[in-house]
Amino acid sequence: MRESPRCWKCGYDLTGLRVDESCPECGTEIWTRPTEYKAKDHADMAFWWGLGSIFSVCLIGPFAIFLAVAALRNARRAELEVHQGRITPSDIPGAKSGRILAWCAIVFAIGHTGLIVTRMVLSL
Repeated sequence: MRESPRCWKCGYDLTGLRVDESCPECGTEIWTRPTEYKAKDHADMAFWWGLGSIFSVCLIGPFAIFLAVAALRNARRAELEVHQGRITPSDIPGAKSGRILAWCAIVFAIGHTGLIVTRMVLSL
């Protein structure tokens, strides 16, 4: 038995619809394809950005906050993927780790900046 065609975004049964139409449930054009990335990629990227931000605090100090923000954004995107049902919560441990690392990097970067300012003030 052949499976009925389904919308790649919401899973709606598209039987009887033409290819040039849109999904009645979510409005996605039927002929389009899902993006090539895996939904888990956001979780993995959150981890790597978070890890990079921790290491870069030592090298670039307060500018590591930019890497930490990238980690937080990817962690949020991974959570949205879970909320939309594309992946399960067990698929995103990297997002949680990335979020923790990012916040640690932010705290360290702020502390690093405080030390720099204190040294500058004391040297005057």
